[in-house]
Amino acid sequence: MSKALSLRSVIVGLNLLCVLILSCGGIFGFYQMTTSHLLEHTLEVNSAYSKKLAKTTEYTFSTMQQNMETLAPEIAKRFYKTDELQQMIDLSLKSNNYYNSAFVADANGQVIVTSPQIGLRGVVLSSIGAKQALKERRFLISEPYMGATGRFIILVSQPLWDQNGTYLGFIGGTIYLEYDNIIKNLLGTHFSKDGSYVFVVDDKGRLIFHPDQQRVGEVVKENTVVQQLLLGKEGTLETTNSRGIKMLTGYSYVPISKWGIVAQTPLADTMEPLYRTLFFLIAYSFPVLILVIVLTIVISNKITQPLKVLADFSDKVIRSDNQNMLKLPDQVSTWYYEAKQLKKASEMMLWVLQERAKQSLTDSLTGLMNRRGADKLIFKWITHAKPFTLAIIDIDEFKSVNDTYGHQKGDEVLQFVTNVLKENVREGDVCCRYGGEEFLVLLPNTSGEEAFALIETIRLRFSIMPNPTGRSITISSGISEYPNTASTAEELFSLADAALYQAKEGGRNRTVLSK
Repeated sequence: MSKALSLRSVIVGLNLLCVLILSCGGIFGFYQMTTSHLLEHTLEVNSAYSKKLAKTTEYTFSTMQQNMETLAPEIAKRFYKTDELQQMIDLSLKSNNYYNSAFVADANGQVIVTSPQIGLRGVVLSSIGAKQALKERRFLISEPYMGATGRFIILVSQPLWDQNGTYLGFIGGTIYLEYDNIIKNLLGTHFSKDGSYVFVVDDKGRLIFHPDQQRVGEVVKENTVVQQLLLGKEGTLETTNSRGIKMLTGYSYVPISKWGIVAQTPLADTMEPLYRTLFFLIAYSFPVLILVIVLTIVISNKITQPLKVLADFSDKVIRSDNQNMLKLPDQVSTWYYEAKQLKKASEMMLWVLQERAKQSLTDSLTGLMNRRGADKLIFKWITHAKPFTLAIIDIDEFKSVNDTYGHQKGDEVLQFVTNVLKENVREGDVCCRYGGEEFLVLLPNTSGEEAFALIETIRLRFSIMPNPTGRSITISSGISEYPNTASTAEELFSLADAALYQAKEGGRNRTVLSK
């Protein structure tokens, strides 16, 4: 049979469960709230940062356009004066840090002058940027391409017109994407130092700028953010980049160049401060949790101690064979109402049980243990394998007493027999009225022969003692022994009954020991 949980265990368990739920709930709530705030804040920051960079880039290219528009008429005036043209290009390149190199080409795409001089004078340009500049004859920012110098570049160009409106060629400024350049200076370092970075794509989904220089020129159109930029959109996204890393991204579009600027932060870097905070939160909360547990156990013990004492006492009462010997413990603390009332109820219960026990196990006429009490005691002795001898005693011709003298006189005879038995048995022997004129004597740790001698002595006493009827009263007895001759209560009674029957059949007023 499984053991029931104690109230102390239940209270401590419930309190610990509540503490655990509240702690986990608090930590989970903090985690959820902080995570939401961190993600939202990081997305907002990257969005704002990408917009700021987009505006800065837009402004830079607008400034470059204005500078070229201002420089173009002066270049056109000196278009056929190579030395002066070289000086102007050199001076223009030194006066700003927009380009890695600059040049002037004629209407056929042939290079007239370059700065710095890198051996391209006289070369007819066939690059994508040059062809686009010659064809469209407007301020133009080209898509990235491999230049004549073997560098991956972007060409910024402005057409040249003479005073008559004749197209002379164009002035070009090149940005070397794989080297230090204006884009890298503008976008190279994210203001956050937490793993965030910026990259730029053109309108074909090709990387124009990336912190990893080796990736410049790589096409990343499969990236979700890049797909949005190719549609001219801007916003924020939680996404996974082309390398499988989860990112918090803000992105903006630059209309003048049709570029997309992306500012993004790895999700792991954003969450790292939260994890660190959670670690310290749990670490600092642990001593408090231990204190709460200790207080819970102490208070639970204080509350449940009187209830446990009363419960243990109740269990003892239930298991006890003799409630008359029990007494409520003195250490029951009644500092709160429920314990006080339960103590009173326990005292009343014990009194009621003791009274009922007296009544239920005692024969009202003789004061001896009754049949119920005898059966209970025999069961107990057999359960504990205690050796004993059973003697069944029957008053001979008792019916004639009732018939001759009446039932009142019969009751007096029963009381007379009771007194004789009580006076002649030994200390520790138990006398019982088993029913009607039948009595039992239970003799613990007594052999059959010893019991036979004692019962014979009692039988002889009856024959010489005066009794309420004035005539001789005799008894017949049958004796059986546990465990020598009987191994169960049923067998014990059966043998004793058989011996008693033998005594009756043998003429009454005799004792028979079963074999």
